[in-house]
Amino acid sequence: MVRKVVDSTATVLWEKYGNETVNLFENWTHLTIQRVKEWQSDINRQGGDENRRSSAWLLAFLCNSCTQELKDGIKDAFENLEPFEKGGATYLYLIMAHMFQMTTDVVTALKSVVTRFSRDGIAKIKGENVFLAAKQLTAVVKSLARVDALSDEAVGDIMDGLSKGSVSKFTEVFKLESTMYRSVKTSTTYSGGSQTALDQILHTLTKATSLYNSLSTGNNWHIPSGRVSNCWNCGDHGVNKCKLPKDQGRIEANKKKWEEEKKKKSGSVSNSSGSGGKQYDRSKFGGGSG
Repeated sequence: MVRKVVDSTATVLWEKYGNETVNLFENWTHLTIQRVKEWQSDINRQGGDENRRSSAWLLAFLCNSCTQELKDGIKDAFENLEPFEKGGATYLYLIMAHMFQMTTDVVTALKSVVTRFSRDGIAKIKGENVFLAAKQLTAVVKSLARVDALSDEAVGDIMDGLSKGSVSKFTEVFKLESTMYRSVKTSTTYSGGSQTALDQILHTLTKATSLYNSLSTGNNWHIPSGRVSNCWNCGDHGVNKCKLPKDQGRIEANKKKWEEEKKKKSGSVSNSSGSGGKQYDRSKFGGGSG
């Protein structure tokens, strides 16, 4: 288990890390080698005898369990680590990365997803659903960051994509953010690397989903189709199949909007037939007087 950082400025272990953990066996793709090295280093320096002993036992177990081919495959990467970065956690991460290594073609394909989003924008997402876009993009950028293939250019691309849609109250926010980000970027040659880019993108997507939720709940998310989305909670499917946490306020607001639109459509159909139908002036069509 690798604990998540809650205060990166803290100098002691119990203040730096929270209670939330990531299972390296099950969710290793949610971590980067930088984060695992940092955790291993902190354990080795401040973790105490029990934690250091557990790390050493895990390392010994993994070394004894791996085939010689697998050990040879990660030997150089492990030996190039700093002394305090070596341990069970870093060795396990390198094993997982080696076994499920991402090919160049996969990296190129994932980068194209970000480039396409930058070009087409949120307008090309079903229902212009920001929750759906954020979910897809998060998976992509985390995968790229894991193999250190996420550039700071991707940050601007995500902002550009969020600025292309039908709801100006939403898009204008990210047009400004994109302009400001690129302005700062051109004034410095510093690049924070994949992890910095990932943090910035996740922050941007969190802001986007929060704004989307606020606009939708306030009945201010109007797109050409006339509907917010299919699912009243997230927009991707029937609400009974939604896997996201239920936002009852948003569900009720979208349900009310759907019912109002349904009434309007029913009224329109009713008024277009029978005695309430539209009356045409026969003279405009060459008809004679009665």
